[in-house]
Amino acid sequence: MYGRYEEVQMLLQKVAIYPFILFCLINLALYFLQIKIDDSEVTSYQEAGPALLLSKFGIEMLRVKFPLVTGYNTFAALVGLVFLLQVLITIFNPFSLVKIFCCTVLLCTLVPIDSRVSIFVPLIIICLTFIFKKISSPFICNLYSTVPYIYFIFPIMLVSIFPLLTGNIADVQREDDSEFIRFTIWAISLKVFAAFDIYHLIGYGEFGHYGSNASKQWASIFTSWTNNNLITTHNSVFSILFDMGYIGLIIFIKLNFEITSKVRKYFPVLREVAFIVGGIVLFCSIVGSTESLIGFYFPNFLMYFFFVIVAFFQVLSILKEKKVYNSHI
Repeated sequence: MYGRYEEVQMLLQKVAIYPFILFCLINLALYFLQIKIDDSEVTSYQEAGPALLLSKFGIEMLRVKFPLVTGYNTFAALVGLVFLLQVLITIFNPFSLVKIFCCTVLLCTLVPIDSRVSIFVPLIIICLTFIFKKISSPFICNLYSTVPYIYFIFPIMLVSIFPLLTGNIADVQREDDSEFIRFTIWAISLKVFAAFDIYHLIGYGEFGHYGSNASKQWASIFTSWTNNNLITTHNSVFSILFDMGYIGLIIFIKLNFEITSKVRKYFPVLREVAFIVGGIVLFCSIVGSTESLIGFYFPNFLMYFFFVIVAFFQVLSILKEKKVYNSHI
């Protein structure tokens, strides 16, 4: 931690990525050996649907739930985050066969799960990074201040644009129409908060969507799930509102502004670090618009996200004290 700032990325490579690569390799090996581990009675079970993305390339198979993880989107969001982190580190550091191998393992793990948002969002952020990393305009730096608003803007964009692209908004009860199911859940959630209740200030506690009886209204959509009345809102903002109320949402948004504010401050002198941290926060905001990433519904993602953020800023704080870079930050 007391080395040069380039070693910040290498620290994360060793403590946050290599162990996860090993975990993915074990899961891939168990899957190909067809070794299955029974689900716990307390985990929510869902029958495997078709892998829609692979079917576009003529590969017909069911979505893969790896033996050592529960669920599909929960694990996919975490793999997508680690994949993004690995690629961004690779972009701003010398290429190596080890890094390419890590990217390949993560991609081979991510694609069979068939969580499209966790696949496409990292690719979009990677493309944007390639485009903007050579541009020194303050405009790029100021873009980070808009990231917290994505939690609100992106769902509105999906609701507005997706039906136009598909040309079909009927049959929202089909479980393979995952986008339309989300729209139904969000509409129910919005209706709950349209009629003010004192609980809306502080929330209903963990699994607030169940405590408010909201999730019971969309339980019938998830016929293949056990405990289908516990299915989350598939949106971080609504999950926070149900669990922690308006006060919790204000704190959460303020936290996001604090992180993006630091990214903007680091940008003029530590562009590589700013791009990596900014990309991670951007990933969380976009994927968090379609999944309940905040709260302990996705505890693996939540802990990993904050581990990486804290590791970055802790090391950078030490480097600032050692005056490794400009002291005005």
